[in-house]
Amino acid sequence: MMYRIDFVDLSHWDVDPIDFALAKKAGCLGVIFKVTEDDNCVDPTYTSRKAAARRAGLLTGGYHFLRPGNMAAQAAWFLGNGQFDDADRIAIDHEDDSVSLDDLKAFIEALQALGVTRKMALYSGFLIKEQLDPDPGDPLLADLDLWLAQYSSSPSWPSVTWPTVWAQQFTDGVSGPRPHHVPGIPGDSAGAIDINMGTVSRDELVASWSGGDAQPAPEPTPEPETQTITITIKAPAGTSIVVNAG
Repeated sequence: MMYRIDFVDLSHWDVDPIDFALAKKAGCLGVIFKVTEDDNCVDPTYTSRKAAARRAGLLTGGYHFLRPGNMAAQAAWFLGNGQFDDADRIAIDHEDDSVSLDDLKAFIEALQALGVTRKMALYSGFLIKEQLDPDPGDPLLADLDLWLAQYSSSPSWPSVTWPTVWAQQFTDGVSGPRPHHVPGIPGDSAGAIDINMGTVSRDELVASWSGGDAQPAPEPTPEPETQTITITIKAPAGTSIVVNAG
């Protein structure tokens, strides 16, 4: 299986300089940035890097690193600092094993209570597998897209809740399938970078990126055909000729 560089996820651990235009030229479609953690931490690179990524024509999004504590406060902190618009992908990073499944659900419900109606992405790996084992099928979680972290070409996930995954983080730049590098993005201080591939075509990934109700692009309206007709009329001198074009 050939893995694609569909999008990357970045935080302050990833070093500068980053050339988003070069990454886009290499085929990268988007970036999901770390925005917040807990209810008191903001990633200092989020705002400037998001603006630079958009200038380069990349899709953007942001994630919250969920910690144990007040879920409602974390949800408000995330949305307040994310300042998301309709084009952004909103994601939840669920990898702290001190955060229970009930905590995760409370966070999701808090975001929805604050007005998030689009389909969000849930980033997780071993933790969500353990917490949903056995997998009874969870309707609240099923309403999110699963962004699976597993550095393997044979991934597994709670398939009753999610028959398919939205995307797979297939490498941290060291382990997992290749490619391990993205032109223009150096990764962390050791050169490692998280790379992700959608499970659908790239066109479908772009169309569904924000989690809203994706609508197919309308077919362009064809321009009416025009024809040039040359007519030669011979008439006696002094005759008036009127031509009406329909």
